[in-house]
Amino acid sequence: VGRKEVEWDIEIFLRDKLPALKDDDRIGVVAKRADGLFIYAATVVRILNPTELSPSEQKTQLAELLKRWPRNNDGNTIEIDVLYREVIQSSFQRLGMHMPSRLTILHTILCAAEPLSVTTIADLLKEEEATIKQLVDSLHAVLAVSSRDSCIYWYHTTFQDFFFDSEWTQ
Repeated sequence: VGRKEVEWDIEIFLRDKLPALKDDDRIGVVAKRADGLFIYAATVVRILNPTELSPSEQKTQLAELLKRWPRNNDGNTIEIDVLYREVIQSSFQRLGMHMPSRLTILHTILCAAEPLSVTTIADLLKEEEATIKQLVDSLHAVLAVSSRDSCIYWYHTTFQDFFFDSEWTQ
């Protein structure tokens, strides 16, 4: 499938999932930045969370996202990495937790051989369950707690790959 067709499909997906923004020209910008990756578009949809944000809040949030995520032209970083970096930094800045604690929790979630529950992670790390839940909730664009088994999952392996790239903190 050609790049333009994929970009168009992503734009259709975004306009469908974000009906308040369906006529907004900036949706095309997001589709282009997705660079053929539907996970990029799906992550943006989760950030703009149409079930919790009003249409005007979605428009404001989209403007903020595009302003904070300048187009990466260095040729070495893919756009999904820029998106993931922003999701993590934004989450960590909002929380009052100590940075090493947040990183330890996230490392535990991503390093486990199989998905772990909030309770299990809290027991392993001697942390409060509320602390683990708060971090996971703040990372809702990339992590979710399953209602089926109460375990924490990441939406796509590109997030795990990104997180363990030693250059993500730059």
